[in-house]
Amino acid sequence: MVCNSQDSLDRTYKIKNLLSILPTYKLLYDRGTNKINTPICPRCEEDEETWKHIWICNQNELNIKDIVENTIIEIEKDINRQLYENEDNTKEQEDKDNIKKKIDNIETFNDIKTEFVLFLDSKSAILSNKTRYWELLRGMFNKNLNNIGRKKKGSKEMVKRLWKLYYDNIKKEIWHKRIETTIEIEKQQGITKGDKRKKKKEEGKSQKSENNKKQKNNNTEKTKKQNQNEIIKLVTYE
Repeated sequence: MVCNSQDSLDRTYKIKNLLSILPTYKLLYDRGTNKINTPICPRCEEDEETWKHIWICNQNELNIKDIVENTIIEIEKDINRQLYENEDNTKEQEDKDNIKKKIDNIETFNDIKTEFVLFLDSKSAILSNKTRYWELLRGMFNKNLNNIGRKKKGSKEMVKRLWKLYYDNIKKEIWHKRIETTIEIEKQQGITKGDKRKKKKEEGKSQKSENNKKQKNNNTEKTKKQNQNEIIKLVTYE
C-alpha cells in the first residue's frame, strides 16, 4: 500500500492525538526544544498549552459543540441541495427513485442527528470526568454508536459518516487554525520550523542538571538536620 505525504500526515496526527502527544508548547518545553522557553499557550498566554488546553483555549474561534452543530447544518444543506437538483431531471422514473432515496436519507438523518448529539453529551465510561465529546476528540469510535438509529435503513453508514465529519471538522477548525496562529506568533518572535527541530544548548542542560544536583543536596542536608532535631527532642524528652 502506497501512502502519499498527506496520508502520512493524517496518520501521524491520528496516532499522536489518540495518545495526547500532539506537539503542544507544554510537550515541546518538557522535551527541551530549542527556543521554546515556556509551556504557556502562545495564543492566550494564560495557561500551559497541554493537549486538553488546545481544545478549550479561549482563542479558538469555535468550541467543539459549535463545530458539531455547524456540521449538522452543512449536511442538511447538502441533502436538500441534492433533493432540489432532482427537480430538473428529465427522466421521470429516475427522478422519482432519486427523490425517494433522498427523502429516506433526510428521514434517517433527522432521526440520527439528535440522538448522536445526546450521546456525545453523555458521560464517558472510558475517560474519567469527561463527556463522550472527548472520545470523539481523541478519535475513539464508541461501539455503542452503532445502536443509534438502528431501525433505520442505512443508519450505520450515516453514523460513521457523521462521526468522521465531526472529527475532521474539529481538527480543521481548532488544530489547523491553532497551527496557523502559532506559526504567525513564532515568526514575530524569530522562531523558525528549523529552530524547533533542535534541542536547547548543552550548557543549558548542564546548568539545569547542576541546579537539580544542588537542590537535591540541599534537600538531603535539610532532611539530616530534621532527623538530628528529632533525635535531640527525643533525648531531651527522656
